[in-house]
Amino acid sequence: MPRTFNFSLGRSVFLPSAAGACLSAYRVPFSNPAEREQEIFGPDTVAVLAVALEDAVRQLRLVDRNDPAVTMIAKTIIELARRGERDPIRLRDQAIQSFR
Repeated sequence: MPRTFNFSLGRSVFLPSAAGACLSAYRVPFSNPAEREQEIFGPDTVAVLAVALEDAVRQLRLVDRNDPAVTMIAKTIIELARRGERDPIRLRDQAIQSFR
């Protein structure tokens, strides 16, 4: 059974990644909440986030997907992606660095 990462900030849409994991699409408000506009990560970005998260979790040897540390790593990866980072290696490395 593939691993599922569900860190939704709104309604979840599950999209399979190339790594066999799933990561929900995210709706992230822009800086002006009064406008209620939201950014949605597309399937390609979600796949990159899933790969980065899976690699980070593996490198940190976290086995319990319900561990709060996994959530912290995922949120860091999401924030980096929201800022425009799309390289899975840089996402992974920066998330691990912020965790330590």
